[in-house]
Amino acid sequence: MSDTMTFALNLTFAGLVVVFVSLTLISLAISFMRWLDAKATPYKAPQVKDSVEDQNIDNLTLVLISAAAATMINGRFRIKTVRRMVTRASSHSGWSNQGRSVLMGSHSVNIKR
Repeated sequence: MSDTMTFALNLTFAGLVVVFVSLTLISLAISFMRWLDAKATPYKAPQVKDSVEDQNIDNLTLVLISAAAATMINGRFRIKTVRRMVTRASSHSGWSNQGRSVLMGSHSVNIKR
């Protein structure tokens, strides 16, 4: 082989080694930071309250929700649970809420007449 081809192959190999070593170091640094974060803040399981006494939606709102759903579906049914999409203590961003509302608004219901 010529000298330029040998130099090009050596340079390519050296570049690949540098890239993979740096990516490995970044991965190890992220894993170490994740381990430190998990060690510093222990996980607390959320407490689930599922009782009628803790109902925070009044009966009128439930009736209006079921009437709106019955109008869209053209039938009778029973609503088992109603829950908020985003709670006050949630960590969802405005972007995820907007994406969720666009996705839900894009669904169309076929109305049979």
